[in-house]
Amino acid sequence: EPTLVMSGEPTLVMSDVPSSFKVTTDVPSFARVPTRSPVVQTPNPTKIPTRSPVKDPTRSPTGSPIGSPIISTGSPTRNPSTTKSCVYEPTPTNTVLDTNTLIEFVGSSRAAENPSDAVDGTTSKFSIENDQVEVLDPGLIAVPSCGSSIVKGIRFYVSSSSKWHDPSTYVLEGRSDESDMWHLIGEGQVNMPRRRNSDGLQISSSFASGDDSYTFDESTFLENEEAYYQYRVLFPTTRGDQDFVILAELELPGILIPGADNPNPTSAPVTSPTDIITSTPSSLTNTPSVAMSGEPTLAMSGEPTLVMSGEPTL
Repeated sequence: EPTLVMSGEPTLVMSDVPSSFKVTTDVPSFARVPTRSPVVQTPNPTKIPTRSPVKDPTRSPTGSPIGSPIISTGSPTRNPSTTKSCVYEPTPTNTVLDTNTLIEFVGSSRAAENPSDAVDGTTSKFSIENDQVEVLDPGLIAVPSCGSSIVKGIRFYVSSSSKWHDPSTYVLEGRSDESDMWHLIGEGQVNMPRRRNSDGLQISSSFASGDDSYTFDESTFLENEEAYYQYRVLFPTTRGDQDFVILAELELPGILIPGADNPNPTSAPVTSPTDIITSTPSSLTNTPSVAMSGEPTLAMSGEPTLVMSGEPTL
């Protein structure tokens, strides 16, 4: 039997029907459904996959981003501008008093001037007045931004001022927080060299040694194993029995303790990482596979053609 191939909807032309062909008025046209299911074809069908798509691609795209993002994984500090980050293992350092350390002068009734100069990493001098009003000897309280540490020594850098303002004795103490009492770490004589340091120069020291480019005095406490969050340094006497103690820099070489945050920070911690993504991938050399769920859909282009076999039924 020949196969009638029809595109679109067929039209019945009555003039082409033989006179012996009986037409009934209750048959509308070829609008009825063929007795056999039509085969749907498309002129340009998309390629049907030979196997079902996997839900999870087995390989990642081989292309690499042009710019690799840099994302910080470290924990945020009290202040992102600090020059040190808290460590993940015990780390020796030239001084536990980083440049973001909170400094408070004590033993003086007058307001302090430039207390941050005591730990700014330069020979810029700072002074503490002993006005004989306060019972406590002149000195300072330091709260490092990186938390707990074990101090192994103390260094005093000579200022550009007169030698008579050099301290001649010191007392170093530590504690865990404001509710704790002060514990003695070390005390003794200060033997400052007579040669003066120029003002405002950068200091480059290490845990093992101070900066030999400048004059300083140093004492060590290698036997100390106690960790503290806060430190107090007092200067009971000066070389010339002066009213001012003047120094260029104070260093406390020691070991930073990992995972130790200050229990009583005076600054609120930030809530997001300090580093952000610095670059974004602009292109990929390969496109990643698309994961699919459910049955694949056959995409068709153009109008479908109705292919019928056998004679249509009226």
